[in-house]
Amino acid sequence: MTAITPKIWNAIVDISPVQFGVYDLEQQMQIYSSGLAEKVLGYSFEELQEFSHDFYKELMPEEDSGKLENNLNQLLHAEEDIMVEGIYRVLDKQNKMLWVRSNHRVLERDQDGKPTKIISSSEDISELKELEQQLEVEVGKLYAIPSENIEELKVQLNAVNNIMCQFKENHFSSEMDRRLWNYMHHSVRKMNEVMEGIDLKK
Repeated sequence: MTAITPKIWNAIVDISPVQFGVYDLEQQMQIYSSGLAEKVLGYSFEELQEFSHDFYKELMPEEDSGKLENNLNQLLHAEEDIMVEGIYRVLDKQNKMLWVRSNHRVLERDQDGKPTKIISSSEDISELKELEQQLEVEVGKLYAIPSENIEELKVQLNAVNNIMCQFKENHFSSEMDRRLWNYMHHSVRKMNEVMEGIDLKK
């Protein structure tokens, strides 16, 4: 197997839509960034490093920074290496709230087996989250329409399908996928009810 040289790693980082970062638990700060976070959020590495001392509480709603801290603590107390996923809201330098999906796992341990560094991969899922929220609303409207209101159901089904058509293949993975597919599944079930109603009226 070919060793990952700095040249190869830099090439991987350049073409990847994912941010990679390393958090030092002893120093309680981020010590490495692949650079994408700076481009997406607009902060310098030094600014992000400063924010990292308290788990980015200045950039995240309290609920989300607490979730991040809990996820890192889960890694600290796990008996074996695991990967923990989290979805967080993060404020960029233009005061716009972005949605970020991250995976975390232990990178290094000391001689006693205590974790010392955590590596994370993160990606901006703001577009996907917006579609998810739109779909949730439209599916809710769909289920509120009585099955006998065929024309109204057709209009609402069309609204749902228009949102579904905006999803791209690279949008789908992990916990969020299950929620999205659940909404789609409900839509299909409702569509079947509509078709049955049409058949009964023939």
